[in-house]
Amino acid sequence: LSAISIAAPDIEKRLDFVSNLALNTRDVVASIKESMQRLQSLAAPHPQADRPPEEEGFEVPVVEPEE
Repeated sequence: LSAISIAAPDIEKRLDFVSNLALNTRDVVASIKESMQRLQSLAAPHPQADRPPEEEGFEVPVVEPEE
């Protein structure tokens, strides 16, 4: 019985740690899902007549170094 009472605070600390870890993990997973949804909405094609689709890319101007 004394071994149980000695171990109880340690067990409580471990349970608190696991509980906090689970909550933090849940929050991180929710944040990742939200970020993925935002990225998917940004990557979705937006029909615009004056701009080419994102898949076609864009041109980068080449600047020649001055001699």
